[in-house]
Amino acid sequence: MPEQKRKQHKPESAETPAVSPGYISANGEPATGLEVRLAALGVSADVLAEVRALTRTNGAGMVDLLLQKKVLPEAELLSALSDEYGIPFWEVLPTDHMATGFTALFSIQYLKKQKIVPLDTPQGFVVAVNDPSNFPAVDDLCRLLGRPERQVILATHEAIQAAIN
Repeated sequence: MPEQKRKQHKPESAETPAVSPGYISANGEPATGLEVRLAALGVSADVLAEVRALTRTNGAGMVDLLLQKKVLPEAELLSALSDEYGIPFWEVLPTDHMATGFTALFSIQYLKKQKIVPLDTPQGFVVAVNDPSNFPAVDDLCRLLGRPERQVILATHEAIQAAIN
């Protein structure tokens, strides 16, 4: 897989730096490793605190919230998540020999809503997800497919949509 070129995201405003030198987030809690990575990419402490609070209160996915705020391009965010969690990020999904038998068990609407797609690749069975915290959907999908072994990979929303369609 070719190496991805990363471009640095420069914040447009002079917001509070995302992480203090002591690695304390804006709301006074210790910053997570991901918050430190996102801060290095220019995401402010205010945005991280807001996303953290929204994730806790309404269960919204962190990836969706950060993308809605347009603080980073999606590929850059997924690359940071990949680095932090050790989950491979595939910019392109191999769909040329894709088995579609899973559509009998899962509606296309469900897969699109969950931003998840199973793929049988030459490297083996993988589940592409857009948000690595969406493990309930991954577990359900693999259980119903009878595939307890699985490799989870990250992919852009666009790549997952293209694979589903």
